[in-house]
Amino acid sequence: RDSAGVGGIVGFLPGKTYVLDRTVRFLNEQTILGNGARIFRAAQVISTTSTEIVSGTTKTVTLAAGDGAKFKVGQWVNAYNGGVAATLAIRIDSIVGDTITCNDAFRLPAGGAWAAGSTIATVGNTFELVDDCTLRDLIIDGNKANTTYANWEVTAEVQMRGADITVFGNTIKNAPGEGIVETGVTPFKDARNKIAYNNLTDINGNGVHLSASYGCQVVNNVIINTNLNGAAVGHSGGCITLSNYIEHAIIANNHLEAGRAGVGQIDSADNSVILISGNTVKDMTTYMLECRGNTINLKHLSIIGNRFYQSSLLPAAELISVEIDDVGSSPVSHVTVSGNTFRNAGLLIGKVSNGAVTGNVFDLDYQAGDMVHNAIRVKTADGCSISANSIKYGYAAIALYGNHTNLSIVDNVMALGYQFGLSITGGAGNSSITVANNTIHNNANASVNYQGIVAGTNTTIRGNNIKMSAGHSGIRIYGGPGNIAQCNTVRTYAAGKSIRVESGSTGYVVSENQVTHAITDVPLVGVRVANNDIIV
Repeated sequence: RDSAGVGGIVGFLPGKTYVLDRTVRFLNEQTILGNGARIFRAAQVISTTSTEIVSGTTKTVTLAAGDGAKFKVGQWVNAYNGGVAATLAIRIDSIVGDTITCNDAFRLPAGGAWAAGSTIATVGNTFELVDDCTLRDLIIDGNKANTTYANWEVTAEVQMRGADITVFGNTIKNAPGEGIVETGVTPFKDARNKIAYNNLTDINGNGVHLSASYGCQVVNNVIINTNLNGAAVGHSGGCITLSNYIEHAIIANNHLEAGRAGVGQIDSADNSVILISGNTVKDMTTYMLECRGNTINLKHLSIIGNRFYQSSLLPAAELISVEIDDVGSSPVSHVTVSGNTFRNAGLLIGKVSNGAVTGNVFDLDYQAGDMVHNAIRVKTADGCSISANSIKYGYAAIALYGNHTNLSIVDNVMALGYQFGLSITGGAGNSSITVANNTIHNNANASVNYQGIVAGTNTTIRGNNIKMSAGHSGIRIYGGPGNIAQCNTVRTYAAGKSIRVESGSTGYVVSENQVTHAITDVPLVGVRVANNDIIV
């Protein structure tokens, strides 16, 4: 540090390799210049205890005979028992024979005590950065092949413990735990950290893990092969994961590949005001984006201009999806999903209010007999619009379940679906659903019981253009009240029915449509079935 107390520059020699067996903590306002040097995490040191560990009390343990010499004062250790990790890394302050004494007590996740025979292992973050630090141009190798025990609370290659920290242009690979963890500050609204232009590969935990973060920018990183041992590391989210107290995060222009999710665990109200834009998300195992949880009250989520790419369809499973789903009592609100490309990937809207899904392209591989791959699934929506999307192949282009209020489905192109263009099932509580100006044309497979639009209850179907070369019906009113089919053009040259009204339907209007086959009105209890024109 200089005479004014301002952090100086720490430089590593180009081409050199440094082996670290403990955490390096930098001072405020320091700049760490890697110059391409390589940092290598030392092999983990492991022993077993011959004494019990009492949570919150035990600072001193006796190791297996002769193992005291393997450890060093100043190293950080943690305890493990039957695959369960203690949650606090503690520092060795003294070693006497095979007995080590630490600066703090072990913290067991369920409290209580562990009997003799527990494992003690060296752990720790490779680098810890505090306020106004910059870390750049280092190659950090976590040596996971020689690290048996790691959990997210105590093992990361870079941990950011403050505000205005920049991690730029580093390579982080072979991490046994997390790649980069941001723990922010209190109050967290002073954070404003930046994680940019880093390359993270082969990470057992999450690539980037945000917590207590305000205004963090995660931009232009390449993050590949993460969550490789997420079950053991814990907090397994994705290439990027969001923990608690995340606001105004910007996740943009990253390449995210081969993780549990591109961005995972966006699952609470304190994760609100999130922008996810311009990313490539490729070949995830569980979610493209995971925005789901129980009564999460998530607000202001923008997913704009990303590329969601799955190399191939899972033949007997639903699509790997961008999932936005409150599984509890409160909706996710103010959601925008716009201008994205979905390649063999889907979108699930679970419980959303005030949302817009617009201008996206869904391109699926054709699969004969497809019964599972719905491009857009909507379980419950209130005050939402699905508009100007282009969808090709799949079981259904758009499938609605549950109850929906003030839902608009307009100006979409739904091409070559195997079973449905738009399917609205269930939904006895549906109110004010508008289906208008969509263009739908079906698969040429003559054996398919294809239906262009299926309406359950209280749906207005107006101004759609449907062309079928095979199938059951262009528009099917399927046993509910209050449906209107008006001013649609339905060409079903090789199909049986243009518009079909099924038994149980009541209070319906079918009028001013242009059809190639006469209306089939099974219940004959409509308000009006009239003025429909037969076209050739």
